[in-house]
Amino acid sequence: MFFRRKPKVILTPEILTEITDNPEFEAVFLERVLNPKYMKAFNSTANFKVEVVSSTPDLKGYLKDQSQGIKGIKVQPKKLEQFVNFIYQTSYLPDIRKKTQ
Repeated sequence: MFFRRKPKVILTPEILTEITDNPEFEAVFLERVLNPKYMKAFNSTANFKVEVVSSTPDLKGYLKDQSQGIKGIKVQPKKLEQFVNFIYQTSYLPDIRKKTQ
């Protein structure tokens, strides 16, 4: 009998609560996503292919577009979760820490 491991949760409920409807996170996310140099470096480093194909000006629009399979961010759902977490860990949290010091 084989047991399936539960998939590792990347975006924990705590992270999702913190970033949902959070204008500061949305601003950081969009700044990174809309920066072609950042995206090229991320894709190269992480061996991903995250493509931005929409000019929707907010995170909800991007995620809604992705879930409906229309223009937005082209990436596999698990990769999107990793990408969002990467921005959260490497950009958003350091920005928040700087502001609170």
